[in-house]
Amino acid sequence: MATSLRFLKRFFVHNWGLKLLAIALAILSFQAVRSVTSDTVRYDLPLQVDLPQGIAIHSQDPQTVTVVFRGSTEDLGQLELSKPRVVVDPKGIDYEGSVDLLIGRKDVERVSGVSVVKVEPGSVSLRFDREIDIPMDVAPPRMTGLPGIGKAEISYEPTSVKIWGPKRRLEQRKFLEVNTEAVDVDGRVASFTKWVRVIPPEEWVSHIDPPEVQVKVSIVTESVSRQWTNIAVVAAMKPGDMKDVFLEPPAVNVVLQGRAEVLEGIAASSIRLFVDCADLAGAGTYELPVNVHLPRRLAVKAQVVPKVIKVVLKEE
Repeated sequence: MATSLRFLKRFFVHNWGLKLLAIALAILSFQAVRSVTSDTVRYDLPLQVDLPQGIAIHSQDPQTVTVVFRGSTEDLGQLELSKPRVVVDPKGIDYEGSVDLLIGRKDVERVSGVSVVKVEPGSVSLRFDREIDIPMDVAPPRMTGLPGIGKAEISYEPTSVKIWGPKRRLEQRKFLEVNTEAVDVDGRVASFTKWVRVIPPEEWVSHIDPPEVQVKVSIVTESVSRQWTNIAVVAAMKPGDMKDVFLEPPAVNVVLQGRAEVLEGIAASSIRLFVDCADLAGAGTYELPVNVHLPRRLAVKAQVVPKVIKVVLKEE
């Protein structure tokens, strides 16, 4: 045991200067290799301030900071997904008036495999105020695009929200209502419901409740009717069937209902009417519905007059 202790003591004491120099060189070599094999990127990130309840920010300069990150290409690529935050905690300060707070690497949210090299600028100027809330009407959500048929009408709830912010800002506000994200109705042919975010009217608004409103979009169809008369009806048979078929009446009328511009593009020759005789048991008289086939899928409703015709089937 004593021999082992003497060996350890001699190992650390003998040529200790050279050993210390070797360690320092190893650390420098590691840092040099790391700097060569890693990359850096700069991100402009919003600067958040962690405030106690009842306190709001009247003014803040700057609103964003530039953070330089270092890491491997793969790790740096994850920054876009993780979206690290920069949060300053002004604990222990007087919230009356203005104050300058230092911003450092410790205020940047850590991301695995990535280190923070620099934060610019290094301080933020803040002016505080008492936080209050007021009710605010929500403007009707804006619609973008055109529905596939008819027109779009909206209703939404709630129609008012509460917004929180600095007292002096809210008392001197120039806006009388808040807006929401737009609702895309392009190509829609059926009514739908969607939640949309309420947009803060100013950057100093600290909170909105509720943060979303529910929008109900109704697709209202303005339709017209158009009639085609004396359209021939054909009998649809299985391939190879050799039967005599007589239809009574052999031609009927068709009424289509839909948008005027759609109906105007339909020619009588493109409307196909048929009765399905493929599964008839044998010779006899049947009453079958008349089916309508259009050359392409159109947003129209079809009505046949009469709906049912007589089919006389005779075996050859």
